[in-house]
Amino acid sequence: WDLQPPAERTAFFRSPEFCIMKNPPLQETVSARFPWGTFSIGWTLFENSIRECAVDSDAMEEGLISRLPECLTGCEMRADALEAALTPLFTLNPGITNDIFTMLKERI
Repeated sequence: WDLQPPAERTAFFRSPEFCIMKNPPLQETVSARFPWGTFSIGWTLFENSIRECAVDSDAMEEGLISRLPECLTGCEMRADALEAALTPLFTLNPGITNDIFTMLKERI
């Protein structure tokens, strides 16, 4: 970078490739080990709402885990809003869902 003229550096940083990254880094990531498996969740906030969410787990509850981003995207980072967003998943597996809810609630 130091060898490029300033105009070329400026053009790169203004380019759509730089400004609109395909996989921007998540703002926060949390991981934990539970009796049911390891679990990681990352998110990006915009105006205190989850704008983007990604999860990873080795839990056998793939149906529940795969629904988390859909349930949490757009949710405000408040305990009552998180609980409401996760309500449909409590019926699938209340123990796992409660562990995830508690983990998220501790990050508020």
